[in-house]
Amino acid sequence: MKASLQRALYRFLRGAVAGAFGAMAMIVPPNIGNYGELSTWVSTLVIAGIVGFITGGLLALDKMYRDIQ
Repeated sequence: MKASLQRALYRFLRGAVAGAFGAMAMIVPPNIGNYGELSTWVSTLVIAGIVGFITGGLLALDKMYRDIQ
């Protein structure tokens, strides 16, 4: 079971990084004129990163499920 958990953790990390990078790459930085616009852009990147980590979590759950069966 320990090896299965380790494989799922690695799957989570790979999926989270790939998902976050893919989502963040689609967000084009606007012309930033003040800190308000910078703050908005950074918060948008954070939300995209969260979506990527959710994707990684789903991939890890799928890996755990398939390893159990």
